[in-house]
Amino acid sequence: MDNKLSSKAFVSAAGTALYVFLFAWFMNNAEKWFGGQPDGWLGFALFLMLFIISACITGSLVLLRPVLLFMEGQKKEALRLFGYTLGFLAAIALVIGFMVSNNVGGLGDITDDGDNVYCTQDAKLCPDGTYVGRSGPKCEFTPCPGN
Repeated sequence: MDNKLSSKAFVSAAGTALYVFLFAWFMNNAEKWFGGQPDGWLGFALFLMLFIISACITGSLVLLRPVLLFMEGQKKEALRLFGYTLGFLAAIALVIGFMVSNNVGGLGDITDDGDNVYCTQDAKLCPDGTYVGRSGPKCEFTPCPGN
């Protein structure tokens, strides 16, 4: 493996992973920070805009250097750099998959550590337009207002 290309590939993969972690952290906390989920079609529009921006950022982190090398006539180096970057991304994905499958950091759905029960954070839409979450020892939805 070419050290110069592999180090560039590692930096690209690490930058992409860092961006993904930061974006996931932001999305995980956005409801708490901004007070709920956006209503209607604007919420979907916001999600799609964030998705497109994320695709552009990660695409440039992974593809920009290989494309520039390719355009400069260094086709073999461009393909190797792209392949190395994908390899590093696959390795990072395997590590994350291992962490998720082994519930590292409390990533499971419902965990009982003795006295405490942790429920999934999904929501149910009530007839009056409000949302309720799960609570209690059986993780049942909280009753809707007026019920």
